[in-house]
Amino acid sequence: MLGLYGPGDQTAASVNLLDSHDTPRACMCSAGEPGALALALLLLFLLPGAPCLITATEMGSLVH
Repeated sequence: MLGLYGPGDQTAASVNLLDSHDTPRACMCSAGEPGALALALLLLFLLPGAPCLITATEMGSLVH
């Protein structure tokens, strides 16, 4: 998405999330791949915009 929009106000103001109450949990989707959730969280915090963690997403990285 960053490549589509490029730098700008809309990119800096985006709210980035991996999962929500409407989507499958990130920790469940990455259960078969060790480190996948940790890598996804790293990208979440490195991309421009506001990272948004849904309750227990950060705990899923501890399960692996």
